[in-house]
Amino acid sequence: MKKELYVIQALNYVSFYNQLDRAVLDKFPLKMSWSLKRAIDKMRPDVTAFEEFRDKELKAIQDVYFDDEHSEEFVDTDGKQKQETGRKVKDKYVDEYKAKIDALNRKLEPIFMEKNVYEYNGYNVDEFVDSLPEDTDINFEIIEKINAIIGEE
Repeated sequence: MKKELYVIQALNYVSFYNQLDRAVLDKFPLKMSWSLKRAIDKMRPDVTAFEEFRDKELKAIQDVYFDDEHSEEFVDTDGKQKQETGRKVKDKYVDEYKAKIDALNRKLEPIFMEKNVYEYNGYNVDEFVDSLPEDTDINFEIIEKINAIIGEE
């Protein structure tokens, strides 16, 4: 099957797959898992290219604002003895920094809306849903997302 997806959809689908718990994946039929993996593998190069591009643009802004003049070190503690050191933009530069980030996001919006065509095998997700017991721990959001990615129409 062929699917035309916006870049933002591919980003969301790959992110969803990357966060999918292995225990949930193990409950899927083998062919469904394979179809899902292959679909994600088709999207991954576009997602990686976009993320690299976005990160490069973001780093250019951070290089300016994460220096000693524009920012200061801070220690973030989560109350569990875990501390992370980072940089925080100084108050007098925060609005300027946020404006640059907002401008970058506006520039990225048209890229989010670019479309790419992916060709991969679909799967009859309805049959899988019909086979599930009533007390399944696979939630509706997971099924809905998987159907959006590989569901046969």
